Amino acid sequence: MEKCSRGFALYEVIVTLSIMVLLSTLALSYGASNRAQTRILRDEAAIVSYLGRARALAVKGYTAGETICAYGVHFDAEAKTITLFEDKASPCSAADYVRGAGDGDVETYALNPQVSVTAPSDITFVPPEVVVRVMPSGLWPAMVSLATGSETTNIEIYESGQITTP
Repeated sequence: MEKCSRGFALYEVIVTLSIMVLLSTLALSYGASNRAQTRILRDEAAIVSYLGRARALAVKGYTAGETICAYGVHFDAEAKTITLFEDKASPCSAADYVRGAGDGDVETYALNPQVSVTAPSDITFVPPEVVVRVMPSGLWPAMVSLATGSETTNIEIYESGQITTP
């Protein structure tokens, strides 16, 4: 005799639902823990991009006698912004290598308000050899630290202009 079975047994349904609940819980907790890391990585990429642009502009844009003496990145921890700027002085030997009233802002980026940034106020790339100036002066490599909750990352800038991330 053939036994005709319709539907699923109760234990099959319970096991299937348990697996679905477990996978949903894992997916939700994984997404929540990655939000903090995503915030930091987005701001880290923006900072590295601005530092790289300043360095490239210093190499490319150097013309002897021009009033743009350096390109740099200004970090404003209170406003949570970074600004790519042109350090202007005439003559360049009088340049202070910090963002000031007479300097030109090229572009400003608003950092995520949930990310705390610890950095020198200005990192400037001086052409033609691309010498890096950090204000206020400190130890090398210059360090930019980003943190949110338990997630942290560092960006290092060396005297030679090399920019590294972990």
